[in-house]
Amino acid sequence: MTSTLLPAHVSYASVSVTNGGMPGRQAMVEELRAVIPPVDFDPIVNRLRWNGTDYTNDGPPMLRRINGRDHHLTVPLRAVNG
Repeated sequence: MTSTLLPAHVSYASVSVTNGGMPGRQAMVEELRAVIPPVDFDPIVNRLRWNGTDYTNDGPPMLRRINGRDHHLTVPLRAVNG
């Protein structure tokens, strides 16, 4: 297995979601995201390690383009279990 070190900015975001079981109630969900350089990221194979924990993607990577050029990828993360 080959690993590559990339610079990354990892952050949490709190997202409000509607609780389907309880009308009128909101729940807060913490989402972890990594912003990395625009690389050929395969969400099925690639993993990210941050603070000693392995993460996999939790949704498709989102490419950000500026002036028609690839600028960065935002990768939603979830911890790898097992």
